[in-house]
Amino acid sequence: MVASNDEDITNRIIEEFCTQQDEDATSDNDDSVEPPKISTRQAQEYLEGLTLFWMQQKESYHEFSESLKEQKEDVKKINMTGLK
Repeated sequence: MVASNDEDITNRIIEEFCTQQDEDATSDNDDSVEPPKISTRQAQEYLEGLTLFWMQQKESYHEFSESLKEQKEDVKKINMTGLK
């Protein structure tokens, strides 16, 4: 049951932040449309939001805290090395 909620939350985040399309796009099947760029600053903000969310879910926080910590460290490394 928790996994289903996790999947729903993940899907909502993806829909909200990653699938924004330019209103001028000519076709949904156009492979030339690139997904929007997400900066490391935005990624850090999203991870902070997820951290706060999981902290509110008392029974589930510990399951995800280590993963969130690792993801934050990865984003920090990307930011420091300039990778995109």
